[in-house]
Amino acid sequence: MALLVLLAACARPVGVGGEKGDRAAPGSTPPASGGGTASAEPTGSRSPEGVGTPAEETICATARGGGDHVAQLVDVRVGSHAGYDRIVFEFGASRDGGSFGVPRFEVRPLEAPILDDPRGAVVPMRGSSFAGVVFHGATGVAFTTSVPQGYELTYDGPRELRPDFPVLVEAEQTGDFEATLSWAFGLSRPSCWEVSVLHDPLRVVIDFPSS
Repeated sequence: MALLVLLAACARPVGVGGEKGDRAAPGSTPPASGGGTASAEPTGSRSPEGVGTPAEETICATARGGGDHVAQLVDVRVGSHAGYDRIVFEFGASRDGGSFGVPRFEVRPLEAPILDDPRGAVVPMRGSSFAGVVFHGATGVAFTTSVPQGYELTYDGPRELRPDFPVLVEAEQTGDFEATLSWAFGLSRPSCWEVSVLHDPLRVVIDFPSS
């Protein structure tokens, strides 16, 4: 299995990557697929104050990657490991063809209240800090289908996960509309994510350091 993308969303040394035996090359940071970039944006979250020490703002970067591709969401998995919590989005090719590959995505900080897409309704989420991912060109519903109800799910797993890991306490789908797929993450504290893209099968892996 080959690692194509590893985006460090903070200045923490990268030593985590891969899933089920896949490992990222320690310290390697290959260019993002499709010319993706990363830029820092303040989260507004602050670390606990020490005695006589001003509060320090935790700044995480928006991680971007992927390209002009379409993909079907087929699985979402979470796991907790030594030093990080992980969520994995697995994608498959659409039966309708098109350019299958890593859809354009961004992982960025969010602020409460969390809203769903497209209605704008408030999504109650656990956690004191929040992040989210948006995939442009991805969906958990088949683009076309002949089944009687008019739609066919490619991802029929839970839309709300509450693993209560050290950092990742909740993950919830907040939108799947017009090939724009979004999930939000409730975190126990600010944690700057690390993003990897793996192939065979195609996966976007988001790690939240816990130490």
